[in-house]
Amino acid sequence: MAKKEQEMYEGMLVIEASDSKGLEKKLAKLESRPEKYVVKISNRSTKIKACAFVDCVDIAAVIISDSVTEIEPSAFSRCTGLNNIIMGNSVTEIGGGAFRGCTGLTSIGIGNSVTRIESCAFEGCTGLTNVVIPDSVKFVVYNIFSGCTSLTNIVVSEGNKVYDSRNNCNAIIETATNELIFGCGNTVIPDSVTKIGWHAFSGCGLKSIIIPESVTEIEDGAFQGCKDLSNVTISDSVTVIGGHAFEDCKALTNIIFGNSVTEFGESAFKGCSSLTNIIIPKSVTKIGNHSFHYCMGLTDIVFPNSVSEIDFDAFNSCTGLTSIVIPDSVTKIGDDAFYGCSGLKSIIVSDGNKTYDSRNNCNAIIETATNKLIKGCDSTIIPDSVTEIGDYAFYNCAALRDIVIPGLVTAIGRNAFQGCTGLTSIVIPDLVTKIQDCAFRDCSGLTNVVIPDSVEVIEDYAFLGCTNLASVNIPNPAVIIAERAFGDNTELIVKTEGRLTLKRYVMGLQYDYEEFDKEENDGSYYTTDGTLGELFDNDQIDAALGEHKKKYLDEVSDEEIDDIIRDLVLNLDQGAIKSLEIRDGDKTLYEDSNDEPYDD
Repeated sequence: MAKKEQEMYEGMLVIEASDSKGLEKKLAKLESRPEKYVVKISNRSTKIKACAFVDCVDIAAVIISDSVTEIEPSAFSRCTGLNNIIMGNSVTEIGGGAFRGCTGLTSIGIGNSVTRIESCAFEGCTGLTNVVIPDSVKFVVYNIFSGCTSLTNIVVSEGNKVYDSRNNCNAIIETATNELIFGCGNTVIPDSVTKIGWHAFSGCGLKSIIIPESVTEIEDGAFQGCKDLSNVTISDSVTVIGGHAFEDCKALTNIIFGNSVTEFGESAFKGCSSLTNIIIPKSVTKIGNHSFHYCMGLTDIVFPNSVSEIDFDAFNSCTGLTSIVIPDSVTKIGDDAFYGCSGLKSIIVSDGNKTYDSRNNCNAIIETATNKLIKGCDSTIIPDSVTEIGDYAFYNCAALRDIVIPGLVTAIGRNAFQGCTGLTSIVIPDLVTKIQDCAFRDCSGLTNVVIPDSVEVIEDYAFLGCTNLASVNIPNPAVIIAERAFGDNTELIVKTEGRLTLKRYVMGLQYDYEEFDKEENDGSYYTTDGTLGELFDNDQIDAALGEHKKKYLDEVSDEEIDDIIRDLVLNLDQGAIKSLEIRDGDKTLYEDSNDEPYDD
């Protein structure tokens, strides 16, 4: 019998298969595996199943027979070598992500039978330059070409009754609503368009855009990830800029707002790191969550007297921002609105503001009713009337050298002074009862801390990363020190007064316990109720405490304390403990150090 002649297409071998498993079987039978080949979908198949050929990177072309009516989701996803699709005349639906990440595609011939194109069908096809939407298409999900950065030409056939590309605009417009569904790098928005749709230009190669007077709304994610977009002009007719609308437009340097915008949606300009200044129109009343988060190039911003709300994280990590003026109109500043704005030098609240103030030219924002300082900067002088330092109030104010915390302060919030590397000393006022989580974390320049009798709790990581802190004197013998309040500073000596000295030392002993596996080692520490618990992963510390492990320290006899001290000293000698000082009131019972770190 004569050998069947192999089918070829443009010089490449054609292999008939319905999925990657069948394809591999046929490839295995060949004398040598071709570098590139063409897949032909059998005329016995009615659909190409989901993920049928996902990651088949050596497929150069696909011939889809007339029997196929549906291409299911992700059927050819990440077939990066695919550069040609010959679509039969029976395909009616292209599923979500069907050709996602097919970076080798430069053009696509969508069959005249296709009525529906699902979400992300051609997402990330970065080589795609031209698209023609035929008359038959009646339903297109918004982000079908998201991330197609090279797409410059979009045409909708003139006979299509649902969509159009009027005036050769290089976009897909829903005819009945005048909503622009999808655009590309060469789109010119027609004057008749009233809305820019959800993710309409997401990830495209657009460099500049003018929003015409006819547009009233820019929906969520409309220009998200347009990394080459540098100039945007928004007309007076636009009232809403949706969430994530311009997020991660990293080249955006200039944006002109119309005078009708009332609100910036959540993360509207997040990650626009090249923006240097913004003039917010007088129509804006709300700046949403994360609106300008990570706009690190922003140096200047002017809030009009119309703004009433600056939401959570609105200007988070705007490290280039040097000054802010809060107008009279602002009644709400969300948590962490100016978190991480480490370059701030000047903070002013207008005198007429009824909710916030910057009394005594203190260069801070203070909540008037509560006397809580919610945001400070390198040049802040805390007024004597302040009673609370808020969470993250001085976060990453690295140039802060000296700060006096007034005597009326009763609370220092979480991460309040974290990253203030220029601070060398701090005095905690007598009314403070708790030093909260990470309050002075990473204050690497800190060498001296004065903690008053009033402090009852020092929470986790309060002084983590304070690598130059040599000693801390804690006069309250009943103070509760969290497991890692002082982190892993192996040189630190924690001193306390009174009978509970040993309790504090067991918690304060610094050693590299991260070397141990928590599941295999049963170490010990004192819990907040004064009992011994299980957390430190160090067998030697555990052995030192021995049978006293579950007793209240107040119930331990002097003889038992002597035994514990003896065992702890033994562990010092063996290298399990870096340094040790045990005191009874003013009397030092034992003091020594071991320069060699413990190595199991």
